[in-house]
Amino acid sequence: MSEENIVGNFYDKYATGNPISKILVGGFLSSVTELYRFAEPKTVLEVGCGEGKLADHLVRSGTPPSRFVATDLSLEQQDPDAHPTIEFAE
Repeated sequence: MSEENIVGNFYDKYATGNPISKILVGGFLSSVTELYRFAEPKTVLEVGCGEGKLADHLVRSGTPPSRFVATDLSLEQQDPDAHPTIEFAE
C-alpha cells in the first residue's frame, strides 16, 4: 500500500457525459435542493466542498442563507464564478 494519500476529485461529476452519472448526480441535486428549499436554513456549513459547485447551486436555488461557509482541505480549484456570498475556508 502506498504511503501517499490522494485527496480530491479527479472526475467532474457535474459536467460528465456519462448517462448513468448524469442520472445519479441529477437525482442527488434534485433531492438536496428540495431539502434545502424546504429547510430554508439561516446558516449553512458545507464540509468537503471541492470547487464549491454544490454550494453555488444551493445558494442560487433558494432563499440565500445569512451565512454559507464552504470548507475543504484545499481551495486551489475554487470556482471563480461562485456566488459572492459564499465564504470559502480551509
